[in-house]
Amino acid sequence: MTEVIKPSFEELEKKSLPFVARVINPDGKIMSEGGKNVYWKYYGKISQMLDLAFPEGPVSEWLDLTAIPATLEGGVALIALDESENVCGFIHGRPESCINGPEGTEKWVTSVVAAYPPGKGIGGKMLETFKTEAVKVGAKVLFIRTDPSRLDTIKFYTSHGGEMAGRLEYYYSYPTEQIGIGKGRSPTVWFFWDLEHSK
Repeated sequence: MTEVIKPSFEELEKKSLPFVARVINPDGKIMSEGGKNVYWKYYGKISQMLDLAFPEGPVSEWLDLTAIPATLEGGVALIALDESENVCGFIHGRPESCINGPEGTEKWVTSVVAAYPPGKGIGGKMLETFKTEAVKVGAKVLFIRTDPSRLDTIKFYTSHGGEMAGRLEYYYSYPTEQIGIGKGRSPTVWFFWDLEHSK
């Protein structure tokens, strides 16, 4: 008979990976850093900026901002501030899964990537800084997904070195704009960056 070993809550908490939050300027330079305290300081402004960056519907329908600093996988959050201390960009990414060991902790995925107003170069600088910071804490590859109808977003990722990694049908819960595809759910496309072998 195999004995069932039940870890204590304290042991499970020790398995959590670190969560770091860094404030950057629009050029991607790190201005300050911390953890959950930094994230919560700017939480309201992050939420407001995301609503402007994604005007098609409430962000809360697809992103729980309160869960970001609480995930077991931790991750890196970058908060871009303009000269007036307004949030003009935000990105959060984390290891895919602690459950899968190195396979899951070296493979990173983003929760959200956004800059507002668009077209100012903030997103590109933020993405480059994020990749550098993620590598420092063990990331070897990065995956970012988006709705295939977001043509400007797709152009942004490809222009910043993202390789199209594939398309997955029926991914998003909202209806697709593409007739006859998705059974009422929208697809997603994935982009890939090889962080281990990039220059």
